[in-house]
Amino acid sequence: MTDVDLQKLIAEMLDNLRAERERLEAAIDSLVKLQHDSPLDQIEHKRGRKSMSQDERTAVSKRMRRYWDSRKKKSEGSYGTTGSDD
Repeated sequence: MTDVDLQKLIAEMLDNLRAERERLEAAIDSLVKLQHDSPLDQIEHKRGRKSMSQDERTAVSKRMRRYWDSRKKKSEGSYGTTGSDD
């Protein structure tokens, strides 16, 4: 193979590679556009705990206080009657 033939082959290969690169870039651009236009991007993903207002915290506090008071009353009755008087 002569120098001229080698140069032509290299030029042809470069042209083919450049054309393929342009096709790939067009495909990548299309995919990126689809990704950004996707409805999945519009969905907000919430993580962590929901923050509570002061009123909600007060309501939870009262509800839990009643819950633990009732548990305490139930347990006081069962611990005092073990059957042995030491």
